[in-house]
Amino acid sequence: MSGQKQKPKNESWYDEKPLHFGFSLGFNTMDFNITPSQKYLQLNSLYPEVSKLNPGINIQIVTDLRPANHLDIRFLPGVAFGQRVIRFYKNGVLVKQSAKSRIFIS
Repeated sequence: MSGQKQKPKNESWYDEKPLHFGFSLGFNTMDFNITPSQKYLQLNSLYPEVSKLNPGINIQIVTDLRPANHLDIRFLPGVAFGQRVIRFYKNGVLVKQSAKSRIFIS
């Protein structure tokens, strides 16, 4: 008989599998700059503007291969979605145009 309770063993059955899958979700902000041409600047006195801080989303599938102890190889294919609104002047009239992006990550 023992004076203390037996502690459960910390055995990891999931992490020691040779192959397992998961997913990853994230947020992003996409950024780009516009450099107007000289012709645009001659016709319009105002620079084009790009909206700030439009959030996007990243979705990835995590594939983890464990060929040996203390060695993991991970592959994270995914996709990122985002959008920007560009404001510019055409013939003196303010025009808003949406620029949507979809990027495949591997």
